[in-house]
Amino acid sequence: MESQRSEKLPTRWEALVFMGKVLALRAKRRIRNIGQPVARHAPGDEAEFPLVLAESRTQLWSETEPEEQRLQLGKVHNLRLVARSIDRVVVPAGEVFSFWRQVGRPGSGKGFVPGRQIQEGCVVPAIAGGICQLSNALHDVALNAGLEVVERHSHTRSLPRSAWARGRDATVAWNYVDLQVRPVHETMVRVVLTGHELVVQLRGKAAAPTARASLTPLSGPLASAESCETCGMVDCFQRRSFENAPIEPRAAFLVDQVWPEYAAFVEQKAGPHDVLCLPVDGLRWKLGR
Repeated sequence: MESQRSEKLPTRWEALVFMGKVLALRAKRRIRNIGQPVARHAPGDEAEFPLVLAESRTQLWSETEPEEQRLQLGKVHNLRLVARSIDRVVVPAGEVFSFWRQVGRPGSGKGFVPGRQIQEGCVVPAIAGGICQLSNALHDVALNAGLEVVERHSHTRSLPRSAWARGRDATVAWNYVDLQVRPVHETMVRVVLTGHELVVQLRGKAAAPTARASLTPLSGPLASAESCETCGMVDCFQRRSFENAPIEPRAAFLVDQVWPEYAAFVEQKAGPHDVLCLPVDGLRWKLGR
């Protein structure tokens, strides 16, 4: 099969123009949020929402190539961070749930790391990349539970082995590309990451008839997005900038007490990019730990 990938390399000028557009759209969204504010919803008691209205289960580890491992690990880490902001949130009847209002601005200061993100036709490393798997799942369960989709944006490219049929995905990008839904009845959102799956549920208090939302499939097949890790276009500036990052696997050592044997083990096993976590610097403060 002939590849759909374009041989045209992205340029720094195109990336600069793209960022200019992003900044303008972010400013426009901020102004809109001032005039039409959306509430941030609080978590509730799951026992009050015993009925599962809709559920989505998707695989966390969708890529098997060794070159993709770093972005896969980053994606799953980012999903766990986003899940903390959304899990058990209760959306009152008739009110809007906004993905970004609930999650807030993602950044490295909040623990987000590089993951997989589609940008200008390519899968590139980006801080908080990969969280679209969660927005996809939220849109899917919202459709199945009959919620009103207030705002939703589709991806411009498809990913290999994507589980999402055309018309059911929902991309997000801070803060100008949002996913917003509105339930008819009070609804709880549950987000759980197991070792292998992302599980998203919408839960209700009582069974109620719901109208299935209609899909809006895209016209024609989507072109497939190529990953920076495996596309083979080694002259691309985006790939070169990413290759400068360390590729060694990292481990974290959490120490609550220091023993000579454990200190020797860490010194022997720890790599140059590993992290040593110490609750208190005992030597500095003369605490003996």
